[in-house]
Amino acid sequence: MKRLVHKYCLLLAIIVTALNNLQGQSIICKPASSILVAHFEQVRDAVPEMAELYREGEFRITSLGSNDSIATFQIEEKGRDHSFLAEDEKEFNKFLSSTNKTSLIPSIYMLTSYTLKKKNMKPPPPKKQFFFSEYAIIWNLRATKMNDKRTELLLTYVSLAPNFVTKIEQEFKSDIYYNNIIRKIVVNEKKMHKVITDLLVDELHVDQEPRPPVAPTRL
Repeated sequence: MKRLVHKYCLLLAIIVTALNNLQGQSIICKPASSILVAHFEQVRDAVPEMAELYREGEFRITSLGSNDSIATFQIEEKGRDHSFLAEDEKEFNKFLSSTNKTSLIPSIYMLTSYTLKKKNMKPPPPKKQFFFSEYAIIWNLRATKMNDKRTELLLTYVSLAPNFVTKIEQEFKSDIYYNNIIRKIVVNEKKMHKVITDLLVDELHVDQEPRPPVAPTRL
């Protein structure tokens, strides 16, 4: 377990270093939590099974360790949505305003800005338009046993996924006239937290009492 946690911390350090080259300002995120009326063991054992049930994109779920009362997982979410990247405040605010109107929304929004590499260029050259058909981000999910039939779920945003960071870097570098940075990242934890709780309760039925083992039939 210690080796896995060390590897996880090393991965985060690499991601943070890469993001520092892309990001100019702020990340807006807030952990989302809830209490499930479910046995801790059922929740803990069900979390990895969500990977096969998530239909809006892809989940890659890795256990970071567990004991009798706490289980921690890393979830890499890949979402198939291109309406998450904006180059001006008006478009960015339009994206944010849509979050309450539909459930089919991305888990993250990014606002970029750019400056001319050669400030004396006249007239200003055309701006390269970036397009990403999907995004990938990393979450931390912790399940904590409150009592025999109550389990707390805490979802925390960690970072953009390494492969996604690489794609952004490549796109930004391909703009021959402008320097580009990510000005702001807004994370929609509530949306992803609801997806996870719906999968656990509606699909995996962790709120139901486990069935007692059936004794073998005597012949």
